[in-house]
Amino acid sequence: MNDPDARRPITRRRPLARLIFDERGLIAGFFIRLLIVFGLLALGGNEVAQIALAKIRASSAATAAAQAGANTFRAGRNINLAKAAAEKAAEGVDSEARVTAFGIGAGGVATATVERTANTIVVHRVSFLRHFGVYRTTDTGSPT
Repeated sequence: MNDPDARRPITRRRPLARLIFDERGLIAGFFIRLLIVFGLLALGGNEVAQIALAKIRASSAATAAAQAGANTFRAGRNINLAKAAAEKAAEGVDSEARVTAFGIGAGGVATATVERTANTIVVHRVSFLRHFGVYRTTDTGSPT
């Protein structure tokens, strides 16, 4: 009878204490939160990878467009044919790239500006992030 807990009456825990100390569903809740975090990380990784891939493809398309334009201009001295060849070369490298500017400089050096939109899930749907999904690059090419 010297046990101090024996004299204390049995009381029910308050609702807040039950909520804090209740361990039912703890593991399931942890795994659900973990899945959500991994899903968000995967989505963010996909967005970054798509933007990087768009930059690489736009750069390749601009290089091909400038080179094709310079070679075509050297062969025929017609800027319209050179621009058409640049657009065709850019489309051959990447079907989603488009030539937004083309010009011929001194010595037949061609300059092509190519624009490419990344295939993102979130970035192109959010207005203040949209500019991250569009990449423009300019390259020059000399006739070979």
